[in-house]
Amino acid sequence: MTDGGSGAASDAGDGDVAEAPGGVLAAVRREWPLAVVLGGVVAGLLVAVVFDRFRRGVVLMAAAVIFGGWLRALLPESRIGLLRVRTRRVDVVVLLVLGIGLLILALAVPGVA
Repeated sequence: MTDGGSGAASDAGDGDVAEAPGGVLAAVRREWPLAVVLGGVVAGLLVAVVFDRFRRGVVLMAAAVIFGGWLRALLPESRIGLLRVRTRRVDVVVLLVLGIGLLILALAVPGVA
């Protein structure tokens, strides 16, 4: 039985992220600032959880977030991609405050004796 329409409704769910123009690698190339920051955060989580090095892992996460704030401050709007959420000033302040907060947390938590 047909839907009586043009068939557009049946084709709506056929799209896939990998079939987007340029594919996934092109999307990562376009969004490299976000990919670098997320990679640093994931690496910090791995160090903190898998290798049981809390302080080193959180310092790595803090460095990645602070680096994201630096990228947001220096890169032009056309290159920053998904790191652009609000105005430049708000994004930079939020990223730097979060990064410095993580750094303070990592340095303030006492080590295991």
